[in-house]
Amino acid sequence: MAEKKSAAKSRAAAPAKPNEPKNEDEFGDAITSPFGQWWGYIKANFAKFYLKMLAINLIDLVVKILIMVLLLAVVMGGGIAIGSASSELASAGLTGMAIIAVVYLIYLLISNWLHYAIKFLAILFADSEFSKKPFSMWGSFTAIAGRAFRFTIVDGLIRIALLLPVILVAVLVFLNISWPPQGASAILLMAAYFVAILYIFVVFSMYTIVVQFWSYGFLIEGLGVVDSLKKGVSILRKKILETLIFDIAGAMLYLMAMIPLVVVYFVLYFVMMLAMISAAALMPGMGIVMVILWVLVLGIAVVIFTSLAECAWVPTHYLFWKKISGK
Repeated sequence: MAEKKSAAKSRAAAPAKPNEPKNEDEFGDAITSPFGQWWGYIKANFAKFYLKMLAINLIDLVVKILIMVLLLAVVMGGGIAIGSASSELASAGLTGMAIIAVVYLIYLLISNWLHYAIKFLAILFADSEFSKKPFSMWGSFTAIAGRAFRFTIVDGLIRIALLLPVILVAVLVFLNISWPPQGASAILLMAAYFVAILYIFVVFSMYTIVVQFWSYGFLIEGLGVVDSLKKGVSILRKKILETLIFDIAGAMLYLMAMIPLVVVYFVLYFVMMLAMISAAALMPGMGIVMVILWVLVLGIAVVIFTSLAECAWVPTHYLFWKKISGK
């Protein structure tokens, strides 16, 4: 009798077979539920979310243009100053190149920092919408500016480290080929160029996948930048298959939203070609003005359709992160 009771308890304590399909259900739910939540939200709030993405991307575009204009002004002004002050020095050219290099590095640091700080606002807005928290664009920007700067530094150092093999190979190739490259030297140069492009594409694509959850930690959870990176990689390692499937589905949704931009680009390209030909025939020098105008119009078109695509990608990726991280 005691043996029967013990056997009955053992059967009760053993995991039930229906729990096995539950794991599969959880696996599929982790991928599909973010899209379901997103669709339920975006049907009622598309205009609100799109206008916020549009505002963020327009601000990002304006800031990029202003920084670029400032860079050109500094480089041109610095070149004039160096030329007038060092015209008698043999090292004037090297001095100018060194200063331009330093200015360009500062430009990259500031432009990337502001770009990240502005684009992170999209994640914070998505969090505020689904967490029912108030959102202020300026308040959020000032709150994350310091963290965005530290992120820019760490991310930049990692990217430089990943580029070191390419830089090393480039130096070795340039030191060991004859100039101008002909015959075997030309083949070696083309092979090195192809390998470098392939390496950059593969390595930085993998890097983008590995660090895709990085920003959530320091933007939403209050972690440090390095701790956030560690936690993001840990989440990916535990949910690698779900993440890859979700990324493929999300990328397809994003590309579908970007199809109108491709159409607009080709339309603008042909219109621009016709306008440049007409302008050059009527008034010499108008070609440059038309190119600048075309770049501005294309930039605005990119902002409009990128904002549309981000209405799908930003909230779904945020919801996916919440799902697999147990938030």
